[in-house]
Amino acid sequence: MPVDCGATVEEVSKIMEKAMSSGTSSRFHKRHAEAYAVTLILALALVSGCAGAKDEAGRDWRSIEPELKSSPLVDITSIEPHQNGWAAWTQSPVFGRDIPAGLEVPPDSRKWVRMHVDCRATSVNVEFLEARLIAPSGTVLHEVKKGGPGADRYPPGGLISYGISPPALICAAAAARCADKPLIWPLPSDEQSSFVPACKALK
Repeated sequence: MPVDCGATVEEVSKIMEKAMSSGTSSRFHKRHAEAYAVTLILALALVSGCAGAKDEAGRDWRSIEPELKSSPLVDITSIEPHQNGWAAWTQSPVFGRDIPAGLEVPPDSRKWVRMHVDCRATSVNVEFLEARLIAPSGTVLHEVKKGGPGADRYPPGGLISYGISPPALICAAAAARCADKPLIWPLPSDEQSSFVPACKALK
């Protein structure tokens, strides 16, 4: 059963429920129930991998490499105009170098980084704005902003080539929204025009 990468978990569940109800009780044996259960799990996994996950705050996290569990994510709903470019939140695992001395960080905590991107014709200029360490419970364990104490723990930024990266995904998502088109990711690196938004504000 094909699953649209733009579908939500709820939409996939409804699709599967409809498929399950199409069989009569006399035909819907335990073997069929188990098969549908497996299909539902695979469908939900596919949605999680290709479309990211929406949390209770309405964030839409998209993986830069859906096949990798630890791949960085970009919240495409957080993309907004910022100075001469765009800003958005990204998310990735917490590494030892991210943890300030003496701070207790629970397992499975996440690092959120808000970055500015200037999507240029052949490359993207990236600038660090702020970062947060978030516990699995959603508690903010630590926060740092550009120019503040601890900001030197994060790369200040610079020019990078387009490819598979959070800044490139931010540019591609902003460009797609400017053109009122669905986001296609990953984009081939030779399609650089698709990384450059044609507007200064999002619809």
